[in-house]
Amino acid sequence: MTAKSLEFSAPIPIQEFKADSDEWLVEGYVSTFGNTDLGNDQVMPGAFKETLKSGPKVRFLQSHDPRMVLGVPKKLREDSRGLFGSFKISHTQLGEDTHQLLLDGAIDSFSIGYRAVDWKIVDETANQMGIR
Repeated sequence: MTAKSLEFSAPIPIQEFKADSDEWLVEGYVSTFGNTDLGNDQVMPGAFKETLKSGPKVRFLQSHDPRMVLGVPKKLREDSRGLFGSFKISHTQLGEDTHQLLLDGAIDSFSIGYRAVDWKIVDETANQMGIR
């Protein structure tokens, strides 16, 4: 049996990185609607509505690793384009390293982890032939 690789969404470019002596902020769209990601998934409008309304804790992680907490979300909002976020990077060793990588341009995009609660599987063969 072959192990299945873990696939993430297509990276979304970071829009802005702000740094002053007290706070490091990074912001941009963390997910956009209608595009196909690396796992061949599409996020549709309304996907984040219930999560944002119910307020469960959203984690700001490096490389989707729960042991690598970067900081905290400051703002999250869903609009017609997707999910926009503003995040504070904590002044930890990981935060210091990430801050420098952002300054160097080595880190330049966001990616989200998610669990689909509503989905539809599309037969790619039928889809390519125009059959729905």
